[in-house]
Amino acid sequence: MSPEILLNNRKIDLDLSDVKNLSDLLKTISEKHLSSDEVITNVLLNNDPLDDESFLLYKDKILSEINSLALTTSTDPTERASSLLREVANYMDNLSTGLRDVADVLRMGEIEKANSLLLQGIDGISSFMDLVGAIKTLAKSDLSDLILEDGSLGDLEGQLFKTLNDLKEGQESKDWVTVADLLEYELSPIMERWRAAIPELQRKIS
Repeated sequence: MSPEILLNNRKIDLDLSDVKNLSDLLKTISEKHLSSDEVITNVLLNNDPLDDESFLLYKDKILSEINSLALTTSTDPTERASSLLREVANYMDNLSTGLRDVADVLRMGEIEKANSLLLQGIDGISSFMDLVGAIKTLAKSDLSDLILEDGSLGDLEGQLFKTLNDLKEGQESKDWVTVADLLEYELSPIMERWRAAIPELQRKIS
């Protein structure tokens, strides 16, 4: 049986012949029913909220396991950015702890496992910084002078990019002791500060 699909509380019909999983389904809806300036702000999968983090877990969920999908959209980019910040805050709560865990795995000598976990973390950080870039566009400012509790946003960005570069150099030279220390004592605290900056970013675009 085909899933029930609601778009802004209205039922829509789709040709699902080429749809295999959730990722395909969302792509088809976007192509067939969303305008170029319309963005998805909320998703319910089988009546459960689906954010960016949980999407990575369920994107390959096959069509027969999807009973319902409800989407809410908006053409307001400010609303979308604010919604994404709320979602990413939940991810950021776990990121700092995860980075310290990767450091522990490195110190136990499980290099391949640690690098795989680190790659996921870096991907998450990259996605977050893309979002920060979008917020700068909305605010029509580079926000470098945005004052936080312990410095400016520009200072925080500089620290992040320097630490990521140091991490890259440590990986290339296979200096795993240094990489582990950078993860625990540099990158993890920096991401905690970014998490604390999210309310300020939300206020900037509201």
